[in-house]
Amino acid sequence: MPKISILGTGWGVKVQALAFKSAGWDLHAVWGRNAQKAQAAQAEFGFAVAPERWQDALEGADLVSITTPPFEHLEQTVFALEQGCNVLCEKPMAMSVSEAEQMVAAMQNAKGWALVDHELRFLPVRLKMRDLIASGAIGEPRAAEVRLVSGSRADPNRAYNWWSSRALGGGVLGAAGSHVLDGLRFVLGREATLLGARLNTGVQVLSDSSRVDSDDYAAMLLDFSGVPTTVLMNVAARHGFEDVLLVHGSEGSLALRGGLKLEAAKVGATWEDVSPPPTEGIPNGLGSNNGFEVGTVLIARYLHGVLEQGTRPDQGATLEDGLKVQALMDAARVSSGWN
Repeated sequence: MPKISILGTGWGVKVQALAFKSAGWDLHAVWGRNAQKAQAAQAEFGFAVAPERWQDALEGADLVSITTPPFEHLEQTVFALEQGCNVLCEKPMAMSVSEAEQMVAAMQNAKGWALVDHELRFLPVRLKMRDLIASGAIGEPRAAEVRLVSGSRADPNRAYNWWSSRALGGGVLGAAGSHVLDGLRFVLGREATLLGARLNTGVQVLSDSSRVDSDDYAAMLLDFSGVPTTVLMNVAARHGFEDVLLVHGSEGSLALRGGLKLEAAKVGATWEDVSPPPTEGIPNGLGSNNGFEVGTVLIARYLHGVLEQGTRPDQGATLEDGLKVQALMDAARVSSGWN
């Protein structure tokens, strides 16, 4: 039974612990800056140890999942690779292209392997969307668009944390934009050039007088090798929710709505639900309608098989993929004057 150690007590505990346990993993170690949270996670999920130092969590693990804030990814990923560990690094992969390049260089000299945790690549609905586009089901792609609107950062009464700090890697561009950009690269099968971007902080001061300088609004105009693409992300909206990825082709359109519903429309026809069957075996405590949680179960199952077979991953987002996404995000910050 492969062993996983998790660095971070946010997503790693809320979702990954249960997802990996359900996929047959042995929960080896959990570490967090807040020792009490780590110890609580150890007791709740059955981790073997909760060490004081994150470096000690790597010993004896077959895979280390790095779910700490972005400003810690470089040091922890490079150290883990140097120790011969396999790594699953949370997105955004790094703070800058320079950091991402250092991580790629460490991977090239490592005995183990590393992936970026873009778990949405493993969803059957994304795989089907990619295959439909590649097969010409909607003709030649002519345009794409993403709209992500929510109020997750709109409330000024929320608690201040690293997400509110640009210097610590917070902001919607990194948190959601990294997934969006990787998702577009994945389903379109094309590389992108950034044409322009605008970042903004709508909620600048919280009720406790803490100042926020990370972006809660990001808009990008891109060219995916001839496919003009617009991306709008606003997580400080007071009303409305939207989560849609649209690809328009010469013979029809595809719409991925809410992460798990795929619709198709031919010329002159109405939208038709073409979603694949729901993923079975999602454990209680994780949302069967939440793409990120379903994707985490699926990547856990896949990597379990990789380690059981003694092979290396041939699916998922590599560190090279992460570097390409990082380059687009860095360009967006420069375009918006945020560099």
